[in-house]
Amino acid sequence: MRKDMNKEKFNRIKDSVDQLKETYKGKTQDDLIDEVKKIRANMSDAEFRRQIAAMNRIRGFLTESQQKKLDRLIEMLEKN
Repeated sequence: MRKDMNKEKFNRIKDSVDQLKETYKGKTQDDLIDEVKKIRANMSDAEFRRQIAAMNRIRGFLTESQQKKLDRLIEMLEKN
């Protein structure tokens, strides 16, 4: 991929992340969990499994505390 295309892709992703940060700024952990539950309710099982696989790929970049929170969230979503 050309360097300018990589920069464009990076900028689109950064803009998306910035928008998400602004959307969820000031929300409590419970608010965020409720949002995730709503998103999960609208996903197929296959899509949910793909998302779980993606989250597991970033696990190595998380702190131990973040990993535990992720595990609890995944466990909660799998029960629904």
